[in-house]
Amino acid sequence: MRKRSSPGPSDPPGNYEVGYRKPPQHTRFKPGQSGNPRGRPKAEKSLAAALNDALKAKVKLRGNGKERGVSSLDAYFIRVVVDAIQGKASAQRLLLALMERFLPTTADPAPAGNADAVAVLREEIELMVKRSGVLPPDEK
Repeated sequence: MRKRSSPGPSDPPGNYEVGYRKPPQHTRFKPGQSGNPRGRPKAEKSLAAALNDALKAKVKLRGNGKERGVSSLDAYFIRVVVDAIQGKASAQRLLLALMERFLPTTADPAPAGNADAVAVLREEIELMVKRSGVLPPDEK
């Protein structure tokens, strides 16, 4: 049985036999060269992943004379709260719906009169804005 050997750089090109599992030397991969240099293409992001990345992206907000970075989602909710305090009806409806869905209800029932309920809601919203550290545009 004949021992297999691959020709080295010192072997003349005529001594090399091309055949099964013996590609021509000029077509072989060079040492350190990949057979797939660009690699597998990256998959496109799903819509859910793209939305999640956009909501996590940092934006800068200015409040109380300071600039701070918050997520886009936090900035959106702060904007809704500020607009609700300013009296925008659509923002007030949205904020009420969000509060009913996500905030725990208190054991104390709401005051009987509408004026009292609005005052209580306004106080809660103002407290949320103070905690966020961002003031409405007219208070800057």
